[in-house]
Amino acid sequence: MTKTDMIHIRIDPTVKEQSEAILSKLGLNMSYAVSIFLNQLIMKNGFPFPVEVSENMTEAEKLAEALESTGGNGKVSPENQRIIHLFATGQIDYDTAMFALQRNFS
Repeated sequence: MTKTDMIHIRIDPTVKEQSEAILSKLGLNMSYAVSIFLNQLIMKNGFPFPVEVSENMTEAEKLAEALESTGGNGKVSPENQRIIHLFATGQIDYDTAMFALQRNFS
């Protein structure tokens, strides 16, 4: 059997509860999720997701940055133009727009 070490962390109770609820739906526990994260950290030699400070960016700027980073060719498809229009006119919120755009590039 592989030897394991114990890690103790302090976390906001709400964050813990919400995380455990999601992990439960995935059939995982917190220990396994942390293990996955740490193994990905090692494999990527850094965080397995972007970590950045962009507190001064507006939601529209974040949306534009996401388009630029995922599209890369300077052209916006008609489907993505529709998503941007819906966001710009207030018909969908930022999170919905980002979800739709990310889904298009996955």
